[in-house]
Amino acid sequence: MSGWPTASLGDVVQINPRVGTDRASSDLPVSFVPMAAVSEHTGSIVSPEVRPFGEVSKGFPIFAENDVLFAKITPCMENGKAAIARHLENGTGAGSTEFFVLRPTSRILSEYIFHFIRRTSFRATCKANFTGSAGQQRVPKSFLEKVAIPLPPLDEQRRIVGLLDRASEIKRRADAARAKARAIIPALFLDTFGDPATNPKGWPVSTVGDLLESAAYGTSQKANDRDHGVPVIRMGNVTTGGQLDTRDLKHIPLEGVERQKCELLEGDLLFNHTNSKELVGKTGLWNGRRSTRARSTSLSGTHGQ
Repeated sequence: MSGWPTASLGDVVQINPRVGTDRASSDLPVSFVPMAAVSEHTGSIVSPEVRPFGEVSKGFPIFAENDVLFAKITPCMENGKAAIARHLENGTGAGSTEFFVLRPTSRILSEYIFHFIRRTSFRATCKANFTGSAGQQRVPKSFLEKVAIPLPPLDEQRRIVGLLDRASEIKRRADAARAKARAIIPALFLDTFGDPATNPKGWPVSTVGDLLESAAYGTSQKANDRDHGVPVIRMGNVTTGGQLDTRDLKHIPLEGVERQKCELLEGDLLFNHTNSKELVGKTGLWNGRRSTRARSTSLSGTHGQ
């Protein structure tokens, strides 16, 4: 890879070219792609519109089959809104003015460009070079033209694209499986126990407080990156899947009563009650498998009885 030549992106793609549609009739149906029609998750056009060419021929970027669309405005760019234009009505498309249209030359593949611009590191570099006011910041064309891109031979580009396509498909399937699991678990709960609000099975009812011993976790001590003190589980260590990631823990020097107050016991449930509304309710279960007893901050804990 280190032996591959590099080129400026502007040397191997045309940025915002015009399609040869000067003689196209105004009523020719073409695809129209607003920003919302591009999925940041799949990197594809999911719901294009069909409009007469006369409605979109002026004021919008025009593109053709295999051109690459790349969002230039925040937050769409950071979210990964990019796609290869395919299956366009009459081979022609128009879209949001907040898209760059990247047309490959004979030296580079559309798919290779797509994977290059979708990288997290590339989007971070683009963000660092934003221009404009807050909320209306954009990637400048002058920056995009000068971006250096590795340029292996076309056969090697195809091989790389194949590997990245397979990796993307694996990730897509894993994400879909997690989404199904999130939907199945509540359904299984209702099937097994019924709706707690109506208690159709007539089971005895008690409060959570009666069944759990609440642990007043928390300390004013600040965590450090040094391996000094006791390891601390913080909100960032609780994954969205309800697991605890203990690979990278900070530490806090705790002694005596304060140390005992914050100590986690095997089977403790951690429940976040602070911060943004998206994170409130984030939960994790401590299974006690880490060799060093961990402590918790920024989370409420409950001991099961």
